[in-house]
Amino acid sequence: ELRADTFDTRYVLVDDLEDKEKVKAIHISANKGELAKRAELLSKYKLSCISPIALDISNLLEITKGENLENMAIVNIEGTTTVTSIIEQKIYEINKIDAGITDILARINAKENSYAKAYEICKNSTIYTAEGKELQYEENAYLDDIMPTLYNIVGQVKKILNDSLNKIDKIYITGMASVINNIDIYFQEYLEDVKCEILRPYFIRSIGSEINIKDYIEVNSAIALALQGVGEGLKGINFKKENVGDKLPAWMTMEIGGKGKSRWWKFNWKL
Repeated sequence: ELRADTFDTRYVLVDDLEDKEKVKAIHISANKGELAKRAELLSKYKLSCISPIALDISNLLEITKGENLENMAIVNIEGTTTVTSIIEQKIYEINKIDAGITDILARINAKENSYAKAYEICKNSTIYTAEGKELQYEENAYLDDIMPTLYNIVGQVKKILNDSLNKIDKIYITGMASVINNIDIYFQEYLEDVKCEILRPYFIRSIGSEINIKDYIEVNSAIALALQGVGEGLKGINFKKENVGDKLPAWMTMEIGGKGKSRWWKFNWKL
């Protein structure tokens, strides 16, 4: 039995597009015990924000009012998969799919006994188009471990889109599974009329091709959380409790050390 007092809650309000006289609420809850554990793990560092990735991932998109009117969905394939729908430039709905790269890594790890190697195998795996299916299985024996999960995810994404009353124009794919080569083409084949592409952070789109894009997209979730931490993104969804030290300027919380001939001087201004 769940108790309300063991959870911390936040909510985001958006206009209900089905009924203009109503407001839709996206409710987020987090277990207080789990929040305390995460804060403790990072207690030696300056932690500015704890927030849900499904809301933060949109921070990687540069949506300028009046210039980008496409409705879009971000499919974030991590341990589980979240589908964040952005309608009229606002986060409108979040759906969770209980399948993700954890399932893929577990199957490959059972063969290789190494999660690190399993992830590298994913990075080096290529999905071909429908015409090249025979070739792809000849070249990569691990696709039997990869494709069932992706098939499940893309099928559920398609159902989410079909059940929505709002037309989605574009799908952005992100998360750890986005490093699988041609995953966007695979989604495109199944979703047909919806344009599918890999989510690239807005601030690197103009950078030259000499930079390996996988070095960025495999840590998109971390980048999105960092942007939320420095003030870009939705306000009011931070689950971190502010303390006195957070209100002090940086120079008052730094540690200063210096070795003399016979002493170690240390001034700690942390509260």
